[in-house]
Amino acid sequence: MAKTMTMKWHGPEFFKVLSKHMKKNVKKAVIFLQKEAKKNVYGPSGLKRGTGALRRSIQWEVRGWAGRYGSNLRYARVHEEGTDKMLGGPITPKNAKYLSIPLTAKARRYSSPRDMPDDLQFIPLRGRNPILVTMDENFEIKEVHWVLVRDVTIPPRPYLRPALDNNVSKVRQFLVKPLPRGAKKK
Repeated sequence: MAKTMTMKWHGPEFFKVLSKHMKKNVKKAVIFLQKEAKKNVYGPSGLKRGTGALRRSIQWEVRGWAGRYGSNLRYARVHEEGTDKMLGGPITPKNAKYLSIPLTAKARRYSSPRDMPDDLQFIPLRGRNPILVTMDENFEIKEVHWVLVRDVTIPPRPYLRPALDNNVSKVRQFLVKPLPRGAKKK
């Protein structure tokens, strides 16, 4: 007499367990990458500490089995890739002859030299960028507040890509972590 064996297919239940497990692993990997990217903002990338807005803006998201991390700030991509890789190339002034770069704490409080209440004097320098200064009553330069430039090329200072590039094996460990033994649908 032949013996019969009955098998029960648990495909849909198994897929639910697997899907939940993978989403959890992807989430762990993306959170890890977010933390690494935040470390990189002021680390080897060369960015100076400012307001911390770029670092704080790095978020993560998981949809299905896919995850991503990054920033939605307008200037985040400029720091990651530099201006040479972007379509526009170097940054140039739109409504003026020069871009103004603040040099003093007082100048940094204003968005433009035009907003600064001090009487600024334009000083052209032969073979160098002109400057905006305040002068004393003897017409001596009191303080150099701004330097004026025709364009600025920002070098790449990546912080997102190195988070992944330097941690591929760690991320792989998150993603290929096996299902726990006897995993069951809850």
